[in-house]
Amino acid sequence: MAENKKQHFVPRFYLENFSFDGGTHTNLIRVVELKSIPGIPVAGQNQGDYFYGHELTVEKALGPIEGESAAVIREIITRAKIAPHGTPEDAILKAFVCFQWTRTQAFSENLDSAFSETLKLAYRGQWQRAGISNEAIDNLEIGRTEGPRESVITGTDFIPFFWDLEPKLVFANGLGEFVTSDDPVVFLNPFYLDRAVGGVAGLSLKGVIILFPISPEYLVILYDREVYRVGAAGQSFVPLGSLTDLVAVNNHQYLHAAKNLYHRSAAADGHIAEFGRVKKLRIEERQVVKEIPIDDGKSILHTYEAPIRYKPPTSFMKVLKSHRGEIEPVERIPDRDPAMSQHFQAYSEAFLKGRVRKGFLGYLAQIAVSSYGVKALDEWVKKRWTG
Repeated sequence: MAENKKQHFVPRFYLENFSFDGGTHTNLIRVVELKSIPGIPVAGQNQGDYFYGHELTVEKALGPIEGESAAVIREIITRAKIAPHGTPEDAILKAFVCFQWTRTQAFSENLDSAFSETLKLAYRGQWQRAGISNEAIDNLEIGRTEGPRESVITGTDFIPFFWDLEPKLVFANGLGEFVTSDDPVVFLNPFYLDRAVGGVAGLSLKGVIILFPISPEYLVILYDREVYRVGAAGQSFVPLGSLTDLVAVNNHQYLHAAKNLYHRSAAADGHIAEFGRVKKLRIEERQVVKEIPIDDGKSILHTYEAPIRYKPPTSFMKVLKSHRGEIEPVERIPDRDPAMSQHFQAYSEAFLKGRVRKGFLGYLAQIAVSSYGVKALDEWVKKRWTG
């Protein structure tokens, strides 16, 4: 077999945590048909031949990241304890969650869809004048030649936006099992859902929550601690208190999955029944591109991911009392960390103009060096992590 031909977009070590026989087999539910397929091999799931390209730089770079992440996740499961905010283990876990979000087939396809729809909206008039019919334009699909590889590389730039999120470990507490999927990193923003036009669960936005199951017993939650209370104050371990909470978490996984869900338990009927109750809320094509008028007859193209309108009540995750009265619509969701967002905007503009090299982390390091001096770099990074 050719070297590194089979390339996974959900690592095998991760899916083995949801196996019923020590890592060889798991159980699958097809998302669209809600069909159960028991006892499928773990090894062949969520992979493609040269998914990240024949040039193996990305595939080989992901190996050490997966190795360190597997050790951290294994330690969390074994000890039933998550590393505190700002520790090296916390940084490794958050980097892994970031890469897992951006490396999936669904993420790459969504970017291609947004890219295609943006170009068609921007150039439709010009193409029509050239004699191309609306039907031909509608049927045109424009994509990147190395989409998955580019998505992983771009994912590196998003890591700093995870730093301020509070980590906690949610325990199924014998109520059942957490399920996972082929797109397991779930972004939510219940605080702003239905209060803002467009996407609400952008990584940099106030009120974001990230759900990431790591085994049938445990789920990592990363959240904006300025908006939510998760579990008991000062406690990083959050045992669920009701089956309703477990169903809500699993339904979020179902609604955000691309094609497949995975679970350890041999019984699938209960999962399928609950997923069937919320199936109508699934959005198969979530990328939206809109033309928004601005001053002087000009317009801008706004691209966002359509929010899934599922907002079940949960007992373990609540909006802080200080924010519970905030229900009015907002024109724009504020950034959690305006300074970080400003740095990213400056980096993006400088990169497009060829003034800096690719890599937001490197750009931040240069800012730290120039602003605080080399010796202060570690302190600067720690400050960003601890808020």
